[in-house]
Amino acid sequence: MLRFSARKIFLLALGTGFVITGVFLDPILRGWDNYRYPDAVYWQGMRLVPGKNQKITATQPDMLVFSIVKGPMARLTLYLHPEDGLTPQKMVKALCARDACSKVTFAEGSGERAAANYRIGGEIMQILLIRPVAGSVWIEFKGPPEALRHFGNLIESVTVQLANRTPPGQSHPGT
Repeated sequence: MLRFSARKIFLLALGTGFVITGVFLDPILRGWDNYRYPDAVYWQGMRLVPGKNQKITATQPDMLVFSIVKGPMARLTLYLHPEDGLTPQKMVKALCARDACSKVTFAEGSGERAAANYRIGGEIMQILLIRPVAGSVWIEFKGPPEALRHFGNLIESVTVQLANRTPPGQSHPGT
């Protein structure tokens, strides 16, 4: 009969644990991720987690729309826009030249931002365009300016995930 010392039993158990973890690690991590973020949507290599009062609609394969279920009428759209020389500032400038709006350009954060403000029936409505640093994914917000806070975590998550995908030392194609 074979007799193992305590040290050999410990090493055998440790090695068996490593083998089991190596084989089952991916399903365990996937299950943990689904547990932590049950409503997450995976789009263009990003994990997007809607807020508790938000609804997601996939209108096209290259577009997602987040809307607020309870609260002000507002929506946030994520879409793919290939690099064609357009910037949020140029698009808002053209929009305001066509419509009666006031334009605002933001220099904060990473990427480019521009907003067009409208006064409709005494209320201010805003169209905000954001092109994060990584390029082809654009973010568009439509709604009252105070409703933008409902999408703050989502916008931050998208910009961080896109910035993490950009190789170090490579800048945004438009800068």
